[in-house]
Amino acid sequence: MHSDVSKKVWEFIESIMPHAGTVKKFQAINNELDRYLTELSRIEFNLDIDEIDEFNAQLALCNSEIFRGEIISREISRQNIELPYEMGNTNSTRKWLKTLVK
Repeated sequence: MHSDVSKKVWEFIESIMPHAGTVKKFQAINNELDRYLTELSRIEFNLDIDEIDEFNAQLALCNSEIFRGEIISREISRQNIELPYEMGNTNSTRKWLKTLVK
């Protein structure tokens, strides 16, 4: 709860900046949207936000493309993701990329 002084300050700010209340509304809408999207991604895509954060942190700590590739490869295996090419095989990757060009 805000003190009387802080309430008066906010009232003054809102009186000279009428959009201040709108900003608060957009912040509330944004927070609700974040909550909704998090829940939707968990339900629809079976994503665990904590796992995604951990995966992102691991990638951020990588100091080489080889290590980054290993982390991604482990996650692909863990998630049972089927790739349209053989990871680590340059010819397989190029062959797949050629199928994308029309």
